[in-house]
Amino acid sequence: MWFGTIGFNIEYLINSTNFVKHTSLLRRIYSFLLAYSSYFMAFAGIYVVTKKKSRFIGIFMITTSAVTTFMLATGRNYEHYYMICLPYLVLSIIELKKALHLNTKFIWKLNARKIIMICLVPCLLTGMIYLIRLYRVFSMPESDSDAIYEVMLPVQENDSFVAWDFSPYLYLKYDIEPCYKYFILQPSQGNMSKKLESDIYKTFENGNAKWILVKDGTQDKIQDILDERYDIIKRVQGNNGELLLYSLHSR
Repeated sequence: MWFGTIGFNIEYLINSTNFVKHTSLLRRIYSFLLAYSSYFMAFAGIYVVTKKKSRFIGIFMITTSAVTTFMLATGRNYEHYYMICLPYLVLSIIELKKALHLNTKFIWKLNARKIIMICLVPCLLTGMIYLIRLYRVFSMPESDSDAIYEVMLPVQENDSFVAWDFSPYLYLKYDIEPCYKYFILQPSQGNMSKKLESDIYKTFENGNAKWILVKDGTQDKIQDILDERYDIIKRVQGNNGELLLYSLHSR
């Protein structure tokens, strides 16, 4: 539990690719805009410090904003990561209220509801864009769906099954419960952590899944396990490569 909650995330952050080096200027601008809550807190912190109101809180706000912005700018800039900045708006409004000596009724008279909506709209739009992108990424082309349907024919309803380096879409589409805890995008997960990579390998090495589905060319990290314990039962050419269905040795 602790590794999954803290350890893996530290390794993930360390091994994350700096997006500034690998993305377009437009994408970088878009990513920086998503952290508007963090910038708002920095400006609020500066105001609090200059007005000599709760300097410690102001410095804390500025430091937190700087650290957050740095982490977001030097890691994998997925849209949902920026949700961690939303609470910063609450802290900023509270501290500005104190610094400006404003009461709650006065703030409400300043059309606070409109201000809240202005803050929420970017979050909602960003979330919608991200969901659309996820759907496109995880939805397989029709030709691949046909190929997967054909290669999966030998798999019965109650058979133990896991796929190697596939998205969750596969399990949802065919209503399959994977038999291993590591059941999606295993190579990508392993690349983020040596400990996790070792654990994934041991899971496949010691497990007894009756069927393992792979896309040829992606299974090099478990090829020795497949060669030793499994037989290829079915091959089907898909749109993005050949699909191989492995069956556990009966002996």
